[in-house]
Amino acid sequence: MRRRPFRLRPLRPRPVRPRIPPVVQRALAEAQRLIASGKFREAAAIYDRLSQEAYARGRLRPGLHMDLEAGRAYLQAADVDQAQKRARRAVQNALQIARPGLVMPLVEGITRHLEAQGDPEAARSFREEIEALLQEQRVAPGGFIGEPRRAPRKTLPGHCPACHAPLRPDEVEWLADDRVSCPFCGSVVVAD
Repeated sequence: MRRRPFRLRPLRPRPVRPRIPPVVQRALAEAQRLIASGKFREAAAIYDRLSQEAYARGRLRPGLHMDLEAGRAYLQAADVDQAQKRARRAVQNALQIARPGLVMPLVEGITRHLEAQGDPEAARSFREEIEALLQEQRVAPGGFIGEPRRAPRKTLPGHCPACHAPLRPDEVEWLADDRVSCPFCGSVVVAD
């Protein structure tokens, strides 16, 4: 009997499986569907629930990102008070994980909205309140500890293929010039 020579099989990369439960994946997909159909308040409610559950489990990073999404959805629904509440909560949690720079796009969106509504005093007051909360974290004028790395000129998909969460180039952690880590599930997403 003739034996075959021993050959090593090439290693295949294992597929990255999301580390979030399927129920959360479905909720994220539903929130994105609601946003696409213009039902911002309903989407914000889903993100609120998910952020509370994440915080209750001690998962600050996913909770922070879901708070930011809830704030954006409330802002799109023209509910500035709720958006401001989410921004304040996000600042507190962003400070705990040393990433306060992640909150600034939402803060700027809220101040632009208030100014467009003809209330520059409220916009200035809100921005000063947030800057006062962040003042201790400033390392240089305009710079924050933990500010997200500037995205290279690669195009990210709009949503994570594993969990359907929205991906924003200025809010994700870039692992390499063409790879990011999903802030919700931790999957590695390749940019084009």
